Amino acid sequence: MAPKLTKAQKDARLKFVSQRITDNDFWSYVLFYDVRKINLDGPDGFRYYWHDLRRDEQVFSKRAAHGNSELVFVSGRQDSTAYIQRLSQHLISNVEILREKYPEKPVGFQQDGCSYHTSRATKAWFADMEVDVMDWSSNSPDLNPIENVWGKLVRHVYEGGRQFDSVNKLRTQIKLSWKEITQDYVDQLIESTPRRLVAVVVVAARGGSVDY
Repeated sequence: MAPKLTKAQKDARLKFVSQRITDNDFWSYVLFYDVRKINLDGPDGFRYYWHDLRRDEQVFSKRAAHGNSELVFVSGRQDSTAYIQRLSQHLISNVEILREKYPEKPVGFQQDGCSYHTSRATKAWFADMEVDVMDWSSNSPDLNPIENVWGKLVRHVYEGGRQFDSVNKLRTQIKLSWKEITQDYVDQLIESTPRRLVAVVVVAARGGSVDY
């Protein structure tokens, strides 16, 4: 079910769309990040995150904008320090790859608006790294291609009514299910982003949710 949007959220979505709708190539040099929980006994807590990692085109795709993806398990207290450390470990090399591939373009980064993502320390880190953090609209999972990845992953993890009696078993199944998500599928989702933006304006009554 699509989230119910307030007028302010609809207006924010339209503003976001107006800033990005004319640059379809922009999404080719964006890194996506998200965190999701998975329970032992069924959907919706084991924490992990996914973000799109762009690698050399000759290895993973003939199209320069495409690359590989990474799944990283997260544990412990999550705050600005932990987040910055995680970004330093898993983001920097991919930022450099994008800069080599698109030297005239700013590297974009998509994340949600949770407090430690937008703290002063985190903002300073992104500024130092010269990464363009998008002002992502709140309550907008329909615009985020990662939500489709999560849906596919969760369906595969719990396929046939699977449940798990240990975190290790759950982790093993998550890794197996992750391998079933092809890079072509991820690429198609990212390529759908411009169409999602158009749908917000054309289909969804000026800023409302769209069916993605």
